[in-house]
Amino acid sequence: MMKEEEKIERLRERILQCPICMDEYNDPRILPCHHSVCFQCLQDFVRHSSSSGRLFRCPQCRSDICVPRGGIKDFPPNFYVNCIQDELGSKPYFSTCNVCERDWLVSQYRCVDCDIDICKFCIHEHKLFKHDPSKTLNIMRIETGNMGTGMSSQKQCTEHSEHILSMFCSTCNSAVCIDCILQSHKSHDTCTLGKKLEHAREFLQKEMDSINTSVRSVKKTVEELDKLSTDIKDNTTHCIKDVRKQARDLTNTIDQIAEQQVKVMTTIELENLTPINNYKKSLVDFTNKAHSVCRFLEDLQEDDMSLELLECYAQYKTNVDAIRESIHNKNISVKKFTFKPGKFYSWKDINVFKFGRTKTEPNEKTFLHVPSEPKRTFRGTLKSIFSIQNIILVLVPTFMLITISRICALMSDETDRFPDAICGLFLFLYISLSAAVSYVKG
Repeated sequence: MMKEEEKIERLRERILQCPICMDEYNDPRILPCHHSVCFQCLQDFVRHSSSSGRLFRCPQCRSDICVPRGGIKDFPPNFYVNCIQDELGSKPYFSTCNVCERDWLVSQYRCVDCDIDICKFCIHEHKLFKHDPSKTLNIMRIETGNMGTGMSSQKQCTEHSEHILSMFCSTCNSAVCIDCILQSHKSHDTCTLGKKLEHAREFLQKEMDSINTSVRSVKKTVEELDKLSTDIKDNTTHCIKDVRKQARDLTNTIDQIAEQQVKVMTTIELENLTPINNYKKSLVDFTNKAHSVCRFLEDLQEDDMSLELLECYAQYKTNVDAIRESIHNKNISVKKFTFKPGKFYSWKDINVFKFGRTKTEPNEKTFLHVPSEPKRTFRGTLKSIFSIQNIILVLVPTFMLITISRICALMSDETDRFPDAICGLFLFLYISLSAAVSYVKG
C-alpha cells in the first residue's frame, strides 16, 4: 500500500508539478514547446519577464514563445494533465490551526463564517465564545485521516521534557508525567489522564441534564409571561373601549378628556409591559446560551475531551450561572384598570358633567421562585419587640391602672373631688383609646 502511495507521489512530482510555482497544476496551459504551466503562473510570468507582453521564453527549455493574438487565454489547456489529475484525485488537505498556530497540530475543523482552520483543542473555545448562541454554527469537519487521539494540546511535561503528559493530579488540578508522580506529586491524589477525562464526561452529562431542566422551567415561565401580557392587553383594551364609548356621546372638549385618559392608561400599559419584555429577553438569552451549551455537549466526540474543553466550559458556565441567578425570584408589578363612568346632570341652563375616573389596582407576581431562609438578626428582634404598637399597648393599660388607683385614693380622702376624678378618668380613657385606634388604622 505504501509503495503505491509513493509511486503516486512521485508521479505528481514528475508530471503534475508546475515549473514556476512548484505546486500541482491549476488550470494547466500547454506551450508550443510542449511544456505546461499554470494559467495564473503563466500570466504573472509573461507580465514580469516581457516588456511588450508578446514574446517570452519558456521557463523550462528557454525557447522563444509568442503570445497568441487573443492573449494568454488562447494557449490550449493540457487535457492530458487534467485527465491524470481527475484519475488520481486532489491532494489531501493539511493545514495548521489559525488560532493557536502550533505547527505540530493539524487542523481538523473549519469555521465557514470566520474562514479559519481550527484544531481539535481550540474548537471548543471557538464554539462557546466566538459565535452568537442564538445562531446555528457553520463548522465543517476536515477529513485528515487518523491524526491520533491526544487528550491535551500540551505534549511534553514542562519539568521533564523527555516525558509526555499521561497522568492527572487532582490535588493540583493539572496534567503531569510519570516522573512528577514519583517526585513533586508523590503524596497527591492522582489518576491517569484518560480516567480524568472519563469522569469529566460523566460530569458534563449531568451538567447537560441540569441545564435542560432549567430550560424547561424557563419555557414554562415564558408561557406564563405571554399569558400575563395577553391579560394586560385585553384588560387595557376593554377599559379603553369603555372610555371611548362614554366619550362618543360628549362634545369635543370631552373627547379631549377621554384621549387624555387613554394616553395615561397606554403609558401605564407600557410601564407594565416594559419589565415583562425585559424579563422575557433575559429568559430568551438564558435559553439561547443553555441551548448552545447543550448543542456543544451533544456534539462532543470521543476524541474531543481535553483540559482546554473543561476550562472553556467552566468559563462559559460562569456566564450562564450569572444569568440564571439574575432570573430567579423575579418580582414583576403590574397595574390593572377599572373605569367607573360618571353621570350628566342638567338643571335649567346649568349642565354638570362628571366624566368618570380610572382606578389602578397593583398586582405583583414572582417568577422562578427559589425559597431562601430569612436571616433573623438581634437588631430585628429588638425592633419587633419594642415597636410603637407594643409600647402603646403596654403604656395605655399602665396609665389606666395608675389613674384608677389615684381615683380610689381621692375617694377615700376627699369626697368632694370625686366627680372631678371621674371626669378626668373618662377623658383619659377617651384620649388613650382614640390614639390607639388612630395608630392601628394608620
